[in-house]
Amino acid sequence: MKKSFLILCFSAIATILSAYNPPAGGELFYRLSAPDLLSGASSAGDSATNFTAEHIAVNPALTADEQRIVASAYATAIYPRAALPKGSSVFGTSVDAGILIPSKLGVFSGVLQGVFSNIRTFDLGFSGTMRAGFAKAIDEKLNVGADLYTTIGNGWALAADLGFVFKQNAFEAIPFLSKVRWSGTITAIGKSFSNSSAVSGFPGIITPQTAVSGIFYESEKISAGASLGLALPSFQNIVFDAGIHCLVADKICIRSGWTFNLRETIAGNAGPNLYISVNTRFAIRSRDDSFMSEHGWQQSEIVPAAAYRALSGNVQAISAGAAFHLGVKDTTPPEIIIWNEGGFEQ
Repeated sequence: MKKSFLILCFSAIATILSAYNPPAGGELFYRLSAPDLLSGASSAGDSATNFTAEHIAVNPALTADEQRIVASAYATAIYPRAALPKGSSVFGTSVDAGILIPSKLGVFSGVLQGVFSNIRTFDLGFSGTMRAGFAKAIDEKLNVGADLYTTIGNGWALAADLGFVFKQNAFEAIPFLSKVRWSGTITAIGKSFSNSSAVSGFPGIITPQTAVSGIFYESEKISAGASLGLALPSFQNIVFDAGIHCLVADKICIRSGWTFNLRETIAGNAGPNLYISVNTRFAIRSRDDSFMSEHGWQQSEIVPAAAYRALSGNVQAISAGAAFHLGVKDTTPPEIIIWNEGGFEQ
């Protein structure tokens, strides 16, 4: 009886995995809306990333260190790089809005996303997604997180993601990098979205991912880093991501890189998968009698961002939007005075 049950389980798993046949761009389904995600932000992130609620789709642990409420909204236009057959749809879009709320327990986040694309070579269908996540910093080096999401449209999905980020400033195995961050995730634990019986669910279910990032050059005005990421969607594909970033004057970040998708390459529909993005930060100050000041947000930041990516299926995407970081990030550690000028302890 026990042997028969094991054979049945393995047969079911083999059937699911052998049916893995996502459409072009399927592995990026939940990353199309936001410039940072479209531009290959690996699951480890990097020191130049301004984390928003959208990042939990990559790794739900990334937001654990955020100290401020962050509201964000982005939109992406998807269109062919070359002429398509007559009568084909020639435009798609993806939009989202997110909110990130820190608390004493941890950091809560929520995202609403819509994807609308029936381009023949990039057919992801029409759908809406609701996602909620929670992240917590266990200590100075370890963050953990989890999220739950559902997608409704031409098909439906209900799944969860788990992730961690390990921060180690100095690691002997990579002597040329500083501020090293390691991460791991297991995504799409559940049912994936599928808009057609001709393709399997996407992104691939039970997808393990690992990534590492760090800084290889740092001066008073410029910081440059790199990231590497590896994913095994449904254990039936290999997706590799390599990126670099440059942060200038702690204000302007330029990010570029390349992604390799083994399945799409073998199928012959892999695009250049090159990307570039830019974001910048502006300080904003509210009047003392304004609503923002009443809530302690008289000094805040707005982070506009834009990205371009040449995708699989002979299409390209341009994404833009902004995030509002409410309040001032606390970068000064508490000061403890043991002996003051008068000789008294405090």
